Amino acid sequence: MHWTSTACWANIHRLKEISAVLKLSALAREAGINPHILQAKIRRPPPLTATETSALVAALKHFRLATLA
Repeated sequence: MHWTSTACWANIHRLKEISAVLKLSALAREAGINPHILQAKIRRPPPLTATETSALVAALKHFRLATLA
């Protein structure tokens, strides 16, 4: 598996984990991503794009939140 595929999988896996304590639809809206698209990508491929990943990280940083992968 290519390292970028692994990184995207890790991000999706981490989003699944934090969804128990964080409302992902609100995070998606803050990141400028359609919440339905984010939910679909978490459930099955395709993985998050680099742009989507960057937007989600920026939204988390905006609220001074961080995740450990």
